[in-house]
Amino acid sequence: MQENWVTGQRDSLPEWVYTAQGEGVVISSSDPCMTLEDGREQAVQRALWLFTLQNQVKIQMLSDIFSSTESSVNNVERHSNKIISLIMMNHKLEASSCEIINEYQTLFGEVLVQVKFYSTGKQNSDNTDFSSFSSQSEWMVLYTDDKYAKKDYKIKIQMGSNEECSDGFEIKGNLNYPVINSSFDGQRIITPQKGCWYKDSSAYDCSVKQGNNMKYAFWPAYVVGLADQLFSYSFLKSNISSVLDNYQSNIMYDLSREKATGIVRIIPQIQGVNQNKLIVDWKVSPLTSSNDK
Repeated sequence: MQENWVTGQRDSLPEWVYTAQGEGVVISSSDPCMTLEDGREQAVQRALWLFTLQNQVKIQMLSDIFSSTESSVNNVERHSNKIISLIMMNHKLEASSCEIINEYQTLFGEVLVQVKFYSTGKQNSDNTDFSSFSSQSEWMVLYTDDKYAKKDYKIKIQMGSNEECSDGFEIKGNLNYPVINSSFDGQRIITPQKGCWYKDSSAYDCSVKQGNNMKYAFWPAYVVGLADQLFSYSFLKSNISSVLDNYQSNIMYDLSREKATGIVRIIPQIQGVNQNKLIVDWKVSPLTSSNDK
């Protein structure tokens, strides 16, 4: 791993990044400031994580909504809300193999890969084999809607494969000034001092679509888009309970809790870069399963 990736330039994403994903094809990225070999290995392991999302993944959600209404002496009501949501994802993978279709190392030491996964019956001698893979993902968001609207995230992804290299990624705080901790094979990743900057490019009209800041690298901007989609997803099965109470004569409190679970398939489509923001359309589709309880 290298710490001297410092540039004042803008890079461009290769055109193949915008090709359709699905049917075993995924687009993935390593952290910045990595050698080509280490970056490729990390990007492929993250591609394996994305591939599990394509097949099926079980998600469990717990969301608490705290609302208060305060009445003043002149009968003016003041409303405030806090929402905290937590999602856990358990990933499952059958024995498989993969091959790298395309590869690109950015000016900032990120390795982008386009990977095709196969079942073990369709492998060939040039493929990389994976007989085991484990991953747990934790996603949390805190939304405060008071005098000032505020959204804070905490995303933690831990994964490992039979290659015995572990990948840990965590991002927390406000996305304008996030705290990012990332490690690969026991080594902490150092980000470029001047950030990562990309030229505008797209395969779609992205002028009016919102994206996520790429200053802190491609991968954080990529997965944060999934967080937004997960927290806005409507589960087929959910249970909602509510408690309403008046602890003070002029303040009414309402606490609602929603629990939900589901088996889903998740496929991203990278659409473009606009003003150094990555625009990704994450498709979350429900699946029926006898284990969906």
